Amino acid sequence: MDLHHTAVKEETGFSAVEMLLCLIAVTLITFVGYYVYHTQQAANATYNAATATSQISTPKTIRKKHLTPAVNQVAPKNFLVIKEWGVKLEFVDADKVTYAFDKAKDGADLMILGSITSSTQCQGLGVSLTRSSSSIGGGVYSGEQGLRVGSYYYYLGGSPASCNGSASVEQLRRNIVGNELPLAFKNLSVL
Repeated sequence: MDLHHTAVKEETGFSAVEMLLCLIAVTLITFVGYYVYHTQQAANATYNAATATSQISTPKTIRKKHLTPAVNQVAPKNFLVIKEWGVKLEFVDADKVTYAFDKAKDGADLMILGSITSSTQCQGLGVSLTRSSSSIGGGVYSGEQGLRVGSYYYYLGGSPASCNGSASVEQLRRNIVGNELPLAFKNLSVL
């Protein structure tokens, strides 16, 4: 008789170590999947925001009534150039706006061209673009922080008021101050 003979058992199933390794692998795959999903969602949100901004600030296709429906024209790009600073603002009615530069406050007071209205009260938009070499506060549209372009901070602010001009001039002023300038300011760029 063999006293030292050991019986060999056949074991089936998972050991605790194998189960732990499977759990780690599944957890790792889950976290990688979540990370990829989250990154893709963030990228999509950024893309959608950029697309929405570019749709607002880029020229739009305009259909003229006297043209055939198949012919489209693109609105021209209009810029208000502040030559003293070497910067520009792009907006639809920029060709109707000029500025008076004030060296003392390093600012540009924006106004409607005299060819649009002869009323000096209606020419002034009540909005100024100023710049500083440091972040010192904010304008009406820029929030608490100035817009940094190059080594300067730019601010758009003021107190727009209505004028007693024609309805079309008043509408133009409201559109420029309320819609176009705040969007154009966010895309202020160097020449």
